[in-house]
Amino acid sequence: MKTNQQEQAIQYGFRPADSSIPLGFPLDSNHGVDINKPQTVLEVPDSEVTIAIQDLWSQVKKPVDVVVVMDTSGSMQGKKISTARERLVQFIGLLDDRDRIQVILFSTEIISLADLSPLSENREELQRQVPAVSEGGGTRLFDATLEAYKAIKAEGNTDHIRAIVVLSDGMDTDSSIQIEDLVNKIEATGEKSGTAIKIFTIAFGNDANKEILRQISEITGGRHYQSDPDSIYDIYAEIETFF
Repeated sequence: MKTNQQEQAIQYGFRPADSSIPLGFPLDSNHGVDINKPQTVLEVPDSEVTIAIQDLWSQVKKPVDVVVVMDTSGSMQGKKISTARERLVQFIGLLDDRDRIQVILFSTEIISLADLSPLSENREELQRQVPAVSEGGGTRLFDATLEAYKAIKAEGNTDHIRAIVVLSDGMDTDSSIQIEDLVNKIEATGEKSGTAIKIFTIAFGNDANKEILRQISEITGGRHYQSDPDSIYDIYAEIETFF
């Protein structure tokens, strides 16, 4: 590793991997750090061991049941819809064959591209269908989110990690329910344990209703993100790390 990178790590409170680099602020006795320890340091494993650990982790970690809810209203035209399609395909590629996914599109209508099923069965079909998605119509954000919650509540496996990812670029215009109804319905059937369904929301662009999306994510203790076409892949990748 480069020395300047290792020295920079010290500035953020990390010990350098290269033990020959002297420690300095904030890794000092004034901050409760004994610079003489640790006296025994484990060797960095070789690449074969690292790969084996990663392979084993993918086999033993809990599978994921995830419903992606994507806005395809008229305001998504242009770079927004093209980027959203491309990044969703990439997100699907990040998931394991044992993971189960459902994709729900919403505008004036709500359309499910697939029921919740293992990616080993529907990955290629979804990656073929998503690039063909087009935009148009109004925005049924609340209705679509509630439909996704009901779907994963009914079909999701409680032994799996269960999550909903909602992406929208505007305000709800066409739902049959209000935000208060959505909150009440989810809170009434929600779970308080570590197996609870988590909702992640993405405000896509400057016109998205950020506060409403934040409120939706907070119902289940999920996370809210602000995004644009240039940063959406990084956000999808970060969400995937929660699984």
